[in-house]
Amino acid sequence: MWTLAWWWMLAALPLPWLVRRAWRPESLDRDAALKVPVSAEFADLIGVRSPETARRWRLAALWLVWVLAVLAAARPQFVGEPVALPMTGRDLLLSVDLCGRME
Repeated sequence: MWTLAWWWMLAALPLPWLVRRAWRPESLDRDAALKVPVSAEFADLIGVRSPETARRWRLAALWLVWVLAVLAAARPQFVGEPVALPMTGRDLLLSVDLCGRME
């Protein structure tokens, strides 16, 4: 059975959403430093149809990374019945002296 050792770490899951809602980005002048008249052709080359689509994919990837990081921090553990190992055979210790004095 899988359990989380630190289940309370899951309370951090909505943290990026709360931060995103609390602090809005400042309104900056968003004029591009470089004007590219054929930017649509460049977007077609990389397979992105619009900047909004690329932004959503990037945001989804960041959310996935955050969820996986929080789950890892919660320390998932498999707890089950203890397995008894059979004690068959003998323990042997072999000592070898490699120095030349014992010839």
